[in-house]
Amino acid sequence: MTPNQKVNVTGTLSLGQKEPKKVLVKSTQETSFVKEDCILEDSTGHTSIHIWNPLISQLKNSYSYRLNNLTVKNFQGNTFLSTSPFTTYTQLQNTLSSLKGPAILETPEKQILVDNFKLVSKLSIFLSCQVCKKRITDVSGTSVKCQNCSTHQKVVDCKKEASAKLCVTNEGADLWLIIFTNTLENLLQQVSSVTLQNTTEEVAETLLSTSSILITFNPQPNVVSQMQHVPSSHNQTSEKLQATDHNPATQENQTTSAKAATDDNGTSSENAATDDNEATSGTAATDNNETTSQCGNASTDNNWLDVTNDNEAADEAADSACLDAIDDDTAADDSWLDALK
Repeated sequence: MTPNQKVNVTGTLSLGQKEPKKVLVKSTQETSFVKEDCILEDSTGHTSIHIWNPLISQLKNSYSYRLNNLTVKNFQGNTFLSTSPFTTYTQLQNTLSSLKGPAILETPEKQILVDNFKLVSKLSIFLSCQVCKKRITDVSGTSVKCQNCSTHQKVVDCKKEASAKLCVTNEGADLWLIIFTNTLENLLQQVSSVTLQNTTEEVAETLLSTSSILITFNPQPNVVSQMQHVPSSHNQTSEKLQATDHNPATQENQTTSAKAATDDNGTSSENAATDDNEATSGTAATDNNETTSQCGNASTDNNWLDVTNDNEAADEAADSACLDAIDDDTAADDSWLDALK
């Protein structure tokens, strides 16, 4: 499947509890609504689907449909389906007896183990307003005025925030992830002495030199919630330590020497030395340091669509200053109007 390809799909629909998102379509400068927490599935697999107005109010939860003229979309490494102005639907009677969609929508996070960060893009370290938490862009003195809420404040009292896009390789394809202040600071503390007080170049260099990272993230819009550095040699080192510390070899040297004393007449002298060297080495080292990486919510083989995205991320990141700073193109990428151009 390729981006902007038109497909016809039959499946049962599961709708999440989130309210539709209000989106400004850049190509028309008009406001529309899209519901992103939706799963379409059949007996062979499942995929995420974005439903735009006016179909949001027409399609119902747990009903089966044949949907025509859906558009294949790809946003930050995730493939999903999207309705368009030309999408039509027909309600069907056959419904799956057991749906996976509700469970997928309840547990949206995925977890992957990657070797390293392939690319670091749009890394930004900036001051945030103490009142509205928005980004302060004009810092020229000891005090600043927030452009969003007009609050004057001292520069030394403003907190350093950060955001970045990180590209990793997952299942043979590039996957772009978004990372914010707390997660970035936590990872930096694990791997180096570099902090947000350092330059962006130093932070980027530290990220690129970090290996074996266990990443937990929400698939849409790929916001990372946790990153853990897991050194590749961790398991081997732990195994060796356990074998050395808990299973020492036992050596017993038993020497028996029987000497017959020589009498004054020089009768006889007998030496009977018996050496018993028993070396017992028991090694029962158990490796208790196995790092398990699972890609949660992985979709089963999908015979009607090659889609890897399983679910959507929370919308609250859209209200943060970091998300405003990291990506101004989200609406355009999600928009089916752009796909039609």
